[in-house]
Amino acid sequence: MKLNSLRKKMMFYFITMTLMIGLISLYVSYNSKMLLDEIKDMFNTSITLSEIENKLEITHSSLTQYIQTKSSDALNTYIENSENLASSTEALLRYYGSEKGMLSVENVHNLVLRYNQYSADAVVAKRGRDAEGCRDMYQLAEDILKNIRGLIQNLKLIQLEDNVVLYKSLDYNSQKVQISNMVMIIDLIILTIMLVLHVTYRMTTPIIKLAHSANEIASGHFEGEEVIVSDEDEIQMMAKAFNKMRISIRNLIQELKKTNEVEAQLFEKELQTVKMQTLLNKAELRSLQSQINPHFLFNSLNAGVQLAMMEEADLTLEFLENMSAIFRYNIKPLDKTVTIEEELNNIKAYSEMMKVRFGDKLKFDLKVSSEVLPVAIMPLILQPLVENAFIHGIGKKEDGGEVFVEVWHEKEWLYFLVRDNGIGMTDIQMQRILNENNEQAIPKKSHSSGIGAGNVLQRLKLAYGNEICMDIKSTLEVGTEITITIPWNQVKGD
Repeated sequence: MKLNSLRKKMMFYFITMTLMIGLISLYVSYNSKMLLDEIKDMFNTSITLSEIENKLEITHSSLTQYIQTKSSDALNTYIENSENLASSTEALLRYYGSEKGMLSVENVHNLVLRYNQYSADAVVAKRGRDAEGCRDMYQLAEDILKNIRGLIQNLKLIQLEDNVVLYKSLDYNSQKVQISNMVMIIDLIILTIMLVLHVTYRMTTPIIKLAHSANEIASGHFEGEEVIVSDEDEIQMMAKAFNKMRISIRNLIQELKKTNEVEAQLFEKELQTVKMQTLLNKAELRSLQSQINPHFLFNSLNAGVQLAMMEEADLTLEFLENMSAIFRYNIKPLDKTVTIEEELNNIKAYSEMMKVRFGDKLKFDLKVSSEVLPVAIMPLILQPLVENAFIHGIGKKEDGGEVFVEVWHEKEWLYFLVRDNGIGMTDIQMQRILNENNEQAIPKKSHSSGIGAGNVLQRLKLAYGNEICMDIKSTLEVGTEITITIPWNQVKGD
């Protein structure tokens, strides 16, 4: 495999080190398992002999107790242990590996079978109330028990001698395995370090060259030597691209020097243009300064309120107070939230002010559920819609009309509804409101806030997402109904 890319090189080195570590780990694990298996075999026979001896004692003790007391618990214990005793001797006979004590193992198995037979006969005689037969069978079983004990002790001595020999062999083999494992681990560490150093050097040397060349270019030296990389990989491609970039920058600087001379000739003309632009900016500033300051207008309205109070002109006082409240509300920052109650209070003030203009021709009705009043929303949602209803809806009808506003919460949505029985709108007018963010559309402003109805929809989408919906239903000479739907979790902050 040709290592012509960094990816292939990294994969090759990584797989090589992983295989070496894995093979050595498997070798160490295999040696450890072999030692453990030999140690386990060394103790299995001794453990089994001890278990047989223990079960034999329990069996004989329960047999003696049953013959003496005829206890059913003792009989159950005897039957259970006698069966386990026979199974244990059969298992010992199967895996016992030493020829030295094989005959004794066979004798133990045969004697256990005879002991079980005599003891079972003693139990049968006891049940049949044959005292003499029970005593004879019990005596035979006890004699066999003594023989089994002697054979087991002899087997333990034989096993102890075998274990000593096996332990010495295991100790010797264990030392050899430890030394072998240590040598292999040390070799692996040395080989890994050498491989890492080699890979690191081969991969970082060209990168260091590129870094030095980049520092030279950053310092303004473009005449340095080219970076040459012998390995055919991505770093060589980077070096070639870097060398081309150095040449391109050098040529570009030469071209810039030439263009600077041309730019110097245009500098005087640019100065004249800047002077003219400065004069225009000053003129624009004077124009802006001549415009009415909103705070000055607000203070003037307050002065008018005080004057109306002094002259006891109640209608004028009420009109100016409503106008002042609307103006104060409209100059609030649009990025700050207000409560629905504040938004509705502004609509009420606006309707009162419109009643001065339209008189009894105007009717305004408001319906709102109390749970939505403290909810925070963006300002100036309803006012542009209500203004359209007043000015363009019922304001153009000679007999006036009615404007109805409702705000409520239902399931997962918050609803705003503005309805009037004015002159209505055409389909083109409705589409103009809904598509006011379109570049081809001509946005229109409201009379007081400067925010059109279509602008309300776009502000809502920016604030609460595209789930916002504005539905317009209108019939000419019948009226218009606009419904805004906002997800409840957006305004509640869930």
